[in-house]
Amino acid sequence: MKKMKIQKLLAVVFMGTMFLSMTACGTSKDTKEEKIEKTTEKTVEETTEEPAKETAETIAEESAKETAETIAEENEAKSSDENDNTVQIPNPFVEVTSLEEAKEIAGFSMDAPDTIDGYNDKNISVLNIDDKMIQVTYSKDEKELLIRKGTIGTDGVTDISGDYTEYSEKSELEVNGTKAAVRGNSGKVYVATWSDEKFNYSIGSTEGLTQEKVTELLTQIK
Repeated sequence: MKKMKIQKLLAVVFMGTMFLSMTACGTSKDTKEEKIEKTTEKTVEETTEEPAKETAETIAEESAKETAETIAEENEAKSSDENDNTVQIPNPFVEVTSLEEAKEIAGFSMDAPDTIDGYNDKNISVLNIDDKMIQVTYSKDEKELLIRKGTIGTDGVTDISGDYTEYSEKSELEVNGTKAAVRGNSGKVYVATWSDEKFNYSIGSTEGLTQEKVTELLTQIK
């Protein structure tokens, strides 16, 4: 009887041990499966996120590039339209080869020196507008001397020199009854203007002239 109780007790213990062992195996198996499942999900998420990130960056770059190209095209088109709408004002001065040719356009004659010491080139042109003007330009490198003769306009303006600089020295020079207003600095004359009954005259110099030179020119210009 005692022996049977011991056998039953051993049987219960054995079954309990087997049950615990099976439970542990099941738990371990479940844990491993959960780990594998989580690892798989993480890998899938990372794999999905990377292409999505690359796709978003590519779309952003392409969008920025297209926007820049569109802006450049619009600016170019705008610039082209502005150039098309710009009115080209024709040069009112007509270049001629002689004072005789200038007379035919202006309708009046002009006397001026053929050459002036210190200047190599000579150019003659006519301002071909209502108030006609003949201009003779003597030049050498950057140095210029301009002589002008023009009709007296209805606006009453007598200074046709085009030089409106405020010079520190102003005086009047009279030669053979002609009174010229002269302006300059440091004893040099940069502008001389005068008029008669029909015409305005001017002498302009970028380098400045002596009063003696201005007096000489006044006797030659008619």
